[in-house]
Amino acid sequence: MNKFLNLFLASQALREILIASAGIPRDFLSLFIGAYRHYYERRSSDNKRINLTDVRSAAISWYEIDKKKTVDSNNNAKILLDNYTRNIN
Repeated sequence: MNKFLNLFLASQALREILIASAGIPRDFLSLFIGAYRHYYERRSSDNKRINLTDVRSAAISWYEIDKKKTVDSNNNAKILLDNYTRNIN
């Protein structure tokens, strides 16, 4: 299975997508499909596999579509996430 995934994903991108999906198959598939879409839009002879930028772009889009509404409806979750992201930047 790992060899199959490495055909599509650069090593760091594979690690990132596995972390972002947190072991949830539905989330992994959503992120993989989104990352592939980003890759497909910018593909060139230099870009043979989905890279970290593609995965991160997919994660941002996926969060906005699938998770943001749930987080925003829970004030404690919103405060926690806001504090966490503020400390990263």
